[in-house]
Amino acid sequence: MRYKNVVFWVLFLLLVSMFSGCSEVEKDNFVIGISPWSSSPDNQQNIQGFKKALADQGFMENIDLYYIEQNAQADIERQLDIAENFQEQEVDLIYSLSTQGTLIMKAILKDTPLVFSSVPFPVETSLIGSLEQSGNNLVGTRNYVPAVRQFRHFLKILPEMRSLAFVSRVGSVSSFFQKEEFKLFLEDKNIDLIAVEAVDTVDLKEALASVIDKVDAVYTPCDALIQEGGDKIVVDLATQAGKPVFSCSREVVDKGGLLSVTADQESIGYQAGLHAAKILKGARPTDLPTRSSTEDDVIINQVTARKLNLEIPGLLLAATDEVIG
Repeated sequence: MRYKNVVFWVLFLLLVSMFSGCSEVEKDNFVIGISPWSSSPDNQQNIQGFKKALADQGFMENIDLYYIEQNAQADIERQLDIAENFQEQEVDLIYSLSTQGTLIMKAILKDTPLVFSSVPFPVETSLIGSLEQSGNNLVGTRNYVPAVRQFRHFLKILPEMRSLAFVSRVGSVSSFFQKEEFKLFLEDKNIDLIAVEAVDTVDLKEALASVIDKVDAVYTPCDALIQEGGDKIVVDLATQAGKPVFSCSREVVDKGGLLSVTADQESIGYQAGLHAAKILKGARPTDLPTRSSTEDDVIINQVTARKLNLEIPGLLLAATDEVIG
């Protein structure tokens, strides 16, 4: 009788441990909330890479993985609503594209795993503690291309450049840090950086028009003002004044800018997707390193070069990923 009791309790404890273990390991399906800050083509390429990485890791869309995508259209109030909506729906993970949007997500969803991308300065903006270990529920990929890698190409086209207008939205955190980096880099080359800040596209047109004749070229960062219509205003004004536009955005070159050096959006999106897959499999965001872009896309608009009577060096053309026109 005593032997039977021992066997019973051994079997009982074994079954309890088996069932409790199963509840911790497996989940039938997951929901990811995707939050692009704007509708730019760069963001769409990034999201494609993100989803591809998850599919490659065995997470099949509409089978065991579902996406809720909500776009803030560069509106802070809308992003706050999106964050609260994701919280109410208890999504398993959030994918946020942009510094501003991710700062809002971080403030509201303090426990939900948050993977970010298209954030060039995550440490400087206090999103994470360090690139090696975030110290919180965030991890991601940077679309950071150092000034030296960008101006290596710009100065081949305009070696005599002595002044550059840096156009950005008032209050853009990422643009501020990029502007400061550019300023330090350009000081060593005796090139003046003139900051042109605006709150909207109307303000932008007036601000840039007031300095366009005083600069040799214009640079547009990848902030919301540029992505939401500012790019066309900058390109039109600069072209009329005979000044080239350099950028970190492919879309600016498509609209008539001269040259862009940008992070490969699909590549950094894919890397972010690999992080997401590891998290869904049990990894903690803080234990994963934030990755930086290592692949640059260099795009030149030859139509614009001809309009501005600028000759693109043959070696630069040979090293360019895409030539328009």
